[in-house]
Amino acid sequence: MNHAQSVAPTVSATPVGRWLQALRGALVLMLLCGVLYPLLTVAIGGVLFPEQSTGSFVERDGTVIGSALVGQPFKA
Repeated sequence: MNHAQSVAPTVSATPVGRWLQALRGALVLMLLCGVLYPLLTVAIGGVLFPEQSTGSFVERDGTVIGSALVGQPFKA
């Protein structure tokens, strides 16, 4: 038995097998890039910058009148 016969292929040679592998890879990347990374960055931002991550709301008499990060001065 030569080397080519003893090693099982890692990718199915059929078009359906390749399509399923591409679909699986796309789903993994969607999970990583579309769910896990945003959740991780929001969590890190909330821990490192709690004031900025919540919007820095300016309140007057219990009513939100704006945000301190908008770029205009507010006198509360």
